[in-house]
Amino acid sequence: MKDKKSFEVHIKGMDCADCALHVKNSLSMLPSITSAEVFLGAEKAVIQYENNKPRMEEIQRAVEKAGYEAQFQSTDETNPQSIETIQSFGKTSIAAFIGIVIAVFGITVIGEQMGFISRLEAIIPWFVWLAAILLFGFPVIKKVITALANKRIISHTLMTASMITAAVVGEWTTAMLIILFMRFGDYIERNTTEKARQAIRMLKSSAPQTACVIRNGAQNDVPISRLQKGDIVLVKPGESIPADGIVIDGEGVVNESAITGESMPAEKFADSRVHAASILQSGSLQIQTTAVGKDSLFGRIITMVEEAESNRGEIQSFADRFSSVYLPIVALIALVTYISSGNVIAAAAVMAVSCSCSFSLATPVAMLASIGTAAQQGLLFKGGKYIEDMEKIDTVFVDKTGTLTLGQPEITAIKTMNGIRETDLLQYAASVEQYSEHPLADAVLRLAREKQVSLMPVINFESKIGEGVSAYVNGIHVRITNKAIQPHEELNAAIEDISGHGRTLMFVHFDDRLAAILGAEDTLRPDAKHAFTNLKSIDRERIVLLSGDNTSAVQHIADQLGVAFRAEMLPHEKIKIVKEAQEAGHYVMMIGDGVNDAPALAQADIGIAMGANGTDIAIETAHIVLLREDWNLVPEAFRIADRTMQIVRLNIYLTAFYNLAGISLAAFGLLAPAVAAAMQSIPDVGIMANSARLLKKTSAE
Repeated sequence: MKDKKSFEVHIKGMDCADCALHVKNSLSMLPSITSAEVFLGAEKAVIQYENNKPRMEEIQRAVEKAGYEAQFQSTDETNPQSIETIQSFGKTSIAAFIGIVIAVFGITVIGEQMGFISRLEAIIPWFVWLAAILLFGFPVIKKVITALANKRIISHTLMTASMITAAVVGEWTTAMLIILFMRFGDYIERNTTEKARQAIRMLKSSAPQTACVIRNGAQNDVPISRLQKGDIVLVKPGESIPADGIVIDGEGVVNESAITGESMPAEKFADSRVHAASILQSGSLQIQTTAVGKDSLFGRIITMVEEAESNRGEIQSFADRFSSVYLPIVALIALVTYISSGNVIAAAAVMAVSCSCSFSLATPVAMLASIGTAAQQGLLFKGGKYIEDMEKIDTVFVDKTGTLTLGQPEITAIKTMNGIRETDLLQYAASVEQYSEHPLADAVLRLAREKQVSLMPVINFESKIGEGVSAYVNGIHVRITNKAIQPHEELNAAIEDISGHGRTLMFVHFDDRLAAILGAEDTLRPDAKHAFTNLKSIDRERIVLLSGDNTSAVQHIADQLGVAFRAEMLPHEKIKIVKEAQEAGHYVMMIGDGVNDAPALAQADIGIAMGANGTDIAIETAHIVLLREDWNLVPEAFRIADRTMQIVRLNIYLTAFYNLAGISLAAFGLLAPAVAAAMQSIPDVGIMANSARLLKKTSAE
């Protein structure tokens, strides 16, 4: 099998989903191209090839043939100052709507009823009208001619036919108004799509532009494009971290909200991982880069958000199919109107009022806005398909270790004996465990740090696999083992009391006396209970906890959350239970940590990787990635999906009703062509205003 290579091309001038489809079809006809994906939101085409790289000239010709412009150096659109605010989005929608209402009122009342339009036509010679129409309508007429040359009918084709009809019968003012409203409609469509791209651009605005690289002891500022993996970079307070990497020197506080959506800054020191686009708020860091540019976590997030529209749901696919047949249907209705009534003006109005772009815009504009805004909150949807499928989910499987729990043991029970004080016990036990590499040793040391217990020097430290550790501390022989040296009846009662909840027991001995029993367990994440309460309120039919741990430990966690559970499961058994649920007709969501759960995440209808934080397997396998370990993002994902689908459906229903009403009025001669041309822009304005609501961030409850 031959290796496929790919590169990106920036495409200018795309306003709706049909535009992207036309560019894709034109590029796909080139023999040197294996496949081409065109993304409206990202304004780019990703082109794949096998042998010889396609020549730039032939790509430019193919894109121009479709009616658009190809650029191989994308312009910088990530400057925050160039990004319009959400408030201006709403103001633009209101202004556009008021403008259309005034235009329709002016045409119908002042123009038609008071005879102003007929007087204009009598005063101005026909050739002046024709020149004005050609001058103002050149961009539109060029698009129509290009489309016809490629055997395509676009929305402008019918409106241009309406304009020509009006001109032929001598209604020059009507023809001119149709052209003006076509241009205005283009502006609205372009503005609607630009607003949807705003969320993506706001995300990209966090991208660093330069890096201070240390080479041969000298500091040099270089463009990000010249940064290489393995470089040592210096980051000063207030600067953006230029790449993923490991801190090799210095300490600081880093704001990672651009990556994870987490507003609280994180402390970083030697051996800490950092990510590109994070902001160093204080301190100074020297970082060895591990991934740069598009290979960094931030770069991959941007790419996935840009290309998320390739995963289209059923509603989007239906809208695309409907748009392809809508215009021929409208043309047929116009023809029937003319044949049945003999009213050529009514037929022209039918063609003028039709608006196919609104159907194409109804879904992708909302999806682009929602996906981009969600990514800023730390929620990465890999496509509109998964937003759409969220409402079908009736069964949720959740991995326990590392997903619901912290993934590391904590000391949750201490039983001291023989008069030993708990503080002394922790001091002696932690002093010995500081030299151990066992996970349970970390649990003892964390508890000692929390209790602010100081450590003492030890001698003759020994560690025996399967037995435990021992050392002399302050003249006392301290041994920490997995069983008591001298078991007795009282001890058995203590063991039974502490071993509940699936705890792992540790026995601490001072010389030959049992000093204490410690119980360690993997504890529930602090935000899980609240999140599960919200998740159950969304009315999912079944939530099941899955784990390979023993039954007692899993049941303890399940009881706290009030859900069903399956314990002592192997990884392949998780896939099996997901498949069985799907075969029974359920839509299944799997939530895991993205490592050992990867097969089950891929098998589920929707897989959510919890707290990916750069894990490649999570980024690649899951359909939704939570960029920080916050369980509140799970119910928030459902809320975002529900809200998005409500807006998408409202876009589609209003567009369908509006077009049906407009075509019906026009067919019965109740709508003048100029008024029809003005009104065809209203659905786009409505979609723009309705979808604008998705640009506002919501907060998890």
